[in-house]
Amino acid sequence: MAQQQVFLHDPAGYGDGYPIIGANSIVFYNADAVYINTSGFLDIATTTSKILGYAVENITMAATNQTVAKVCPKYVYADVVEMVYPTSGAITQTMVGEYAVFSSATAGSQTISNTTSATVGQFLVIGFDPFASSDTSAVVVKAAYRQDDCYSAT
Repeated sequence: MAQQQVFLHDPAGYGDGYPIIGANSIVFYNADAVYINTSGFLDIATTTSKILGYAVENITMAATNQTVAKVCPKYVYADVVEMVYPTSGAITQTMVGEYAVFSSATAGSQTISNTTSATVGQFLVIGFDPFASSDTSAVVVKAAYRQDDCYSAT
């Protein structure tokens, strides 16, 4: 089985984010990046969205969750969390300190692009091969484009 995203450290001490109703028919997996969609519901992050936090449970929303069940999936805010993601290719030392985006944002198997930028991206690359297994396709990141921050439009 291919590596999936994981928390670098146990998120239990970070506390739960404010309860936000989950979007209809969404499946949240532990460690999925999440955001508040344009309708105001918690959703799986996309390849272009800001990052609010990370799911801390596996849960499926009903097709009518927004209006009937109103289940609020548990998550932690992204600001203090270091994540390990698989990448679309090798990460090198020169990429540490640069920014990257999701190349795939599929629930349960999110992947970071190995194409980095000095100026823009969803995540700051802070390291690679976190388990000392010579795996250059495992990257350690922190959310850089966070939904709880305000960004100037100019």
